[in-house]
Amino acid sequence: EQAALAKKAEEDKRRQSRMAAEEEYEKMVLVTNRNRDDSIIEASTVDDAIAHLAISDSLPPDRHPEKRLRAAFKAFEEAELRALK
Repeated sequence: EQAALAKKAEEDKRRQSRMAAEEEYEKMVLVTNRNRDDSIIEASTVDDAIAHLAISDSLPPDRHPEKRLRAAFKAFEEAELRALK
C-alpha cells in the first residue's frame, strides 16, 4: 500500500513538473514569426535587391554595366599610364 501511494505521489509530481505555468506557456507560444516580417526585403534578382536598397528611385537600372566598366578601366589606364611613364 505504501508502494502504491509512493508511486501515485511520484506520478503526480511528474505530472506537475510537466505542466507549465500559464505565463510560461504564453511566453513560449507567443513568439513573433520572423518569416512574416514586413521590414525584410524580398527580391528575386540582384537588380531588385539593389533597387530596394537604393535611397532614391530616380536612377534607372543599369542595363549595360560592361560599358561602364570599360569606360572606368580606360580612365584608370590613362591615369596609371602617366604614372608608369
